[in-house]
Amino acid sequence: MNTFNSTIFSKTILSLGVLLRMAGFFLIMQASGEILLLELIHIPSDFANHPEKLAFIPNIQVILASVQGVGMLLGFIVLPILYLTYFKSSETPAHLFRCVPKQTWYIFASIALLIASIPAVEQLALLNKTLYLPDLLKSVEDLMNRTEKSAEALTDILVHYHNPLSFLLVFTVIAIIPAIGEELVFRGIVQNELTKIWDNKHFAIWTSGFIFSFIHFQFFGFVPRMLLGVLFGYCYVWTNSLWVPIAMHFTNNALTLIIAAFFKDSLLNASENENAVFDIRFFIAYIVVQVIFLFVYYKFIRQQQVNDQ
Repeated sequence: MNTFNSTIFSKTILSLGVLLRMAGFFLIMQASGEILLLELIHIPSDFANHPEKLAFIPNIQVILASVQGVGMLLGFIVLPILYLTYFKSSETPAHLFRCVPKQTWYIFASIALLIASIPAVEQLALLNKTLYLPDLLKSVEDLMNRTEKSAEALTDILVHYHNPLSFLLVFTVIAIIPAIGEELVFRGIVQNELTKIWDNKHFAIWTSGFIFSFIHFQFFGFVPRMLLGVLFGYCYVWTNSLWVPIAMHFTNNALTLIIAAFFKDSLLNASENENAVFDIRFFIAYIVVQVIFLFVYYKFIRQQQVNDQ
């Protein structure tokens, strides 16, 4: 029993080390962005609590996108690559970003799976919005509401494009860089390291999916985002290619941006539609369809891998 307890304790300590490294990447990303905003560009220090003030600053969209891009590049791409290069012998950047046989087929199949999951994710998002914390945690819920509104205000600034160049800048910062950086950190580092520590890929996938959603600090989209992270994790394990979740993540973010850019009026009308509520019948139907797609996807991947042997 003592040996068992010491093993659990040592694994827990190692897992905390993984989480602390991930938190370090995240904090450096956040700090670098805030330093640029506050010190170099002289954005008001209360911008997080009053993001509506940012709308009156000239070229604020370009400023926010550039700052976010620099922070993400530093915290979620440059530092993780340096960590892998100098502290990991088996999981180097070259190993993680390697191409595998039939990778193009895997990517197309994974994107199709992601698109097929959108209706179920939308229903989960509607369900998530109906969840409330108990009265004891009302202060936490109020904080979450303020954070959500702040994120919505900042997003609204980013997606109001003035010209094609501003759209390309935001597209790069919101769709391309996070797809590479977040998948490198959460699937390439956190998930892989937790899998080695606990020798349990399912625990690693669900834990990294939980953390992936948590660090976005958007409670009302927590469940669907976590399950998307879990989906990315399983697709990574099944295909052995980090480019697969990167492509899925990119597609998800790109579709969101494109819809926000070109279908704003339709989205506004939909948000005001009283019928846009969680429907258990649709949810069950979508889940059944999603399970079928997952089964077909898994069999397709396994058959491709058997054919390559």
